[in-house]
Amino acid sequence: MKLKRIHLAEQVRERLLAAIGGGEFIPGARVPSIRRLSAELGVSPVTVQKAVRELIEEGILEVRRGAGIYAAGKLPEKLLRGCRARSRPRGKTLYFFFPTLQSSGSYHASILCTIRQEAEKRAWNLRVQLLSPEQYESAAGDPDAAGIVCTTPPYPLPPARVPVIHYGMSGCGEIPAVTPDNYAAGFAAGLHLKNRGIETIRFVTSAPRERRLAERHFLERFSGLRDAFRTPRCGLEIPLLHWAVDNPCRKEVEAIAAAWINGEKEKEYPVLVVGNRSMALEIGLYLAAVGLRVPEDIGLLSFIRRNSAELQIPIDTFDFDHRQMGEQIMLLLDQAQAGRKLPTRVFIPMTLTEEGSIRSLRTVPD
Repeated sequence: MKLKRIHLAEQVRERLLAAIGGGEFIPGARVPSIRRLSAELGVSPVTVQKAVRELIEEGILEVRRGAGIYAAGKLPEKLLRGCRARSRPRGKTLYFFFPTLQSSGSYHASILCTIRQEAEKRAWNLRVQLLSPEQYESAAGDPDAAGIVCTTPPYPLPPARVPVIHYGMSGCGEIPAVTPDNYAAGFAAGLHLKNRGIETIRFVTSAPRERRLAERHFLERFSGLRDAFRTPRCGLEIPLLHWAVDNPCRKEVEAIAAAWINGEKEKEYPVLVVGNRSMALEIGLYLAAVGLRVPEDIGLLSFIRRNSAELQIPIDTFDFDHRQMGEQIMLLLDQAQAGRKLPTRVFIPMTLTEEGSIRSLRTVPD
């Protein structure tokens, strides 16, 4: 929102008053920093500082040493009545947090599209923000919040008084989460390969990390794939490899590719089952660079599309319906509004789209 270059400090002051009185910053909630307000309103930090100083003197804002600026815990009722009269009627607010700015262009955006449509049906206001402890704390304390929706965060978040729904590749186990059915997709991938008589398989996951939580979804897919081959008639053990463009672990895939180039590829048709499509795309480019053709020499099967750029190389992919995930998130919020106990994890099925990255071999019965 840009302000006219006249009496700017007064306009900033009125904007902050309206935000506080209208419930954008509830009593006791943290207010954005002077630098951030300056950027959002298009005025200088000095102008914002002047307006903030006036509101502090009036007892509407308060400074907490080392913590920032907050709306006062007790605001004048006259202020609240006046600002509410100037603001439109407010329904419940649903908070949606993007994990990073880059993720706003990925599958998170398609899930948000569904949530926006469903929120409109419920007459809920939707606020979309980047995830940060400060923004989360403000949303968690909003008495008019319908809930908070965010992907499983990389760091612990404090408890909230409002319903919180996580979504994404895996849940944290304590907070209700909507996730793809990774194990079932891995198992289905195994059956898909078995029915083609393919037994030379490697599963490729991400680079090793100290914290395994971030790789939970990969391990679930690997477990499903491995279990699909653990039958009385087939006890195939599937090697687990790692891949990252900027990590030495990529040599595991490079060594396998070199062996196939040196003659082993003539014995059996090999397939790399890759933890997600982004890695499969990188590996596909690498295989092409070293002279292995997909699908003639080697097959690729993967999981989860994240953006349209990944469509450039055909890779057989298991993926879930993003709209279905968004709808399920909203159903959980409806249950929370009704006071029902929520499940810790809701699974979304994944289906295979064949794009010609695996050769058709013989067909065998299950």
